[in-house]
Amino acid sequence: MTADSMPYEHWAYFPTQEEAQACADVLTRDLGADVLVRLAANGSEWLLTARIDLAPDGLPESRSQVRRAVASHSGEYDGGEAGPLREVTN
Repeated sequence: MTADSMPYEHWAYFPTQEEAQACADVLTRDLGADVLVRLAANGSEWLLTARIDLAPDGLPESRSQVRRAVASHSGEYDGGEAGPLREVTN
């Protein structure tokens, strides 16, 4: 079976590394996200990037799930960006 899939990267900022990492753990466990947490360029917040492969019609639900996880860990969702579509073979 084949389906179109695209990588989508979400961004969020957190006041502490602990809150960012707790959110990263949830996104990895619940959504299968590939997550990176690092100190943001401003030096006072923590940046979380979460990459999730999904079908284009799955973007609204993915964005909603990530927003809820971010908010529940005192973070601020900052949007995201889609990569190119590609064919995935299951």
